Amino acid sequence: MTEMFFISHSAEDKLIAEALKEQIEGFFAKVYQVFVSSVPGGIKTGSDFVEELNNKLETSGTLILLVTPKSIHSAWVWFETGTFWLRWRKKKVIILPLVVRVADEHLPNILKDLRLQRKNIDTLSDIEDFFNELEQRFNGGDHNATNKSIILENINKLYSVSTIPTPPSPFKTKMFIDGLDIDWIILAHARYRFARNQIVCHYDDREVPLEPYYAQRKDMKIREYEEKAQRGELLPFNGDKWSLRKFTIEDHYINNNGDMVPQIVLYTTPTDYYTEEVTDQATIDEVRNYDARNVDVTERPVPQFASIIAVNINVITSDGYLIVAKRSGSSHTTPNTMHTSVAKNPARPTDAGPDGEFDPFRCAIRGIREELGVVVKLEDVEFTTFGVYTALCQYSLIGWTRCQEKASDIYRLWSLRVPNEPWKNRELYFVRHDPHEVADFIYKMQSNGNQWFSIGLASVVLSLFQVSVGLSDKEIGRIEKAFFDAKMKYQQP
Repeated sequence: MTEMFFISHSAEDKLIAEALKEQIEGFFAKVYQVFVSSVPGGIKTGSDFVEELNNKLETSGTLILLVTPKSIHSAWVWFETGTFWLRWRKKKVIILPLVVRVADEHLPNILKDLRLQRKNIDTLSDIEDFFNELEQRFNGGDHNATNKSIILENINKLYSVSTIPTPPSPFKTKMFIDGLDIDWIILAHARYRFARNQIVCHYDDREVPLEPYYAQRKDMKIREYEEKAQRGELLPFNGDKWSLRKFTIEDHYINNNGDMVPQIVLYTTPTDYYTEEVTDQATIDEVRNYDARNVDVTERPVPQFASIIAVNINVITSDGYLIVAKRSGSSHTTPNTMHTSVAKNPARPTDAGPDGEFDPFRCAIRGIREELGVVVKLEDVEFTTFGVYTALCQYSLIGWTRCQEKASDIYRLWSLRVPNEPWKNRELYFVRHDPHEVADFIYKMQSNGNQWFSIGLASVVLSLFQVSVGLSDKEIGRIEKAFFDAKMKYQQP
């Protein structure tokens, strides 16, 4: 049997991928093999998963890209597509995007940029058209050997009309600015802000045991740090943190005005920084990456990981400047990267509520005080966005506050090392909080070789939407134009 078709799909869409495999192989009387990684036997037991997958990509002549409400957020699907696209540019292979229950306006920019002819398969008629196209492309096929309704049945099981996600808010589509690589997905966005009772945190103090592989890696990490400590080297503090085990976003909470607003519910257990190091952050570990690929982090955290929650705050001075930080080399998690004003990983000893639950507002106030030397009131902090950084499988709440100090006041405090943790930031930048100024700064720093941390970049871009309540189409257009102008200014010829 000749290797021919490779179906790139989210693990959540296994039923659809399996049905396509069965019907395509039947259509061609098994002359062509269809590879689906989630089907038992697709990857040989004991083989190197990544190497085997790359081999399949190299030997396949046709990529079927399954585009669904789940797969558009799958970093692995777009990796497979990008790998195949390099061969497609040489006209040696075929890419067939099949779109399932995703409207054109919600398709990811990468799919639009590739300029591939895509086909919807939302109905039985659509699926018949797809098989007619296969017949024309490959000079044959037996329609009588297929039961195409099985494909539609499996689509409807996963994406019936009642389960199709609500279209993303305008903020999600506006966040992905052309020319900026922002590996961060918005999961919830409040039109104005999340009130305190709209972020509900639960805490179970029973720690979830690490799987043996990660427990062994953690023991090795501890021994490594013990040896470094004996040599007098500076070590990261193994702080107590919260592990996100589950989250729900419920669009039925009614606020005081009688409006429907989103409510974020977070379920957490204890974890620590060393666990985070050997799970979330260990992106060169193939076992870790295999576990990450098998979970759709937009739906649930990876159960084997620490899956920590971060708090990122945009601080705007009283004279209208957004504070942007460049982290120092001493920062263990984001060294030498451009970041938001304040980036904090919550600590259980200092940021807990009365029942041990995570309190993001308390964490934000602590972070602003420790990193900038500024004191703000709890009611002055507003959170507007909850999302996930897919590369690290970590979650974050993004918010903002306007402080009473001017830019010059804060820079003087930071220069005098008044903040508790001034060493975390190598430099502070004060950017006039205007779309054109912010966009120009982002592209200028990027063109000068400064690396943006994805969550920090997402936070800075979102700051333009956070503080302007109820943006009009004209205002959104002004923001878009600002980024377009900045891109054209700094774009390499």
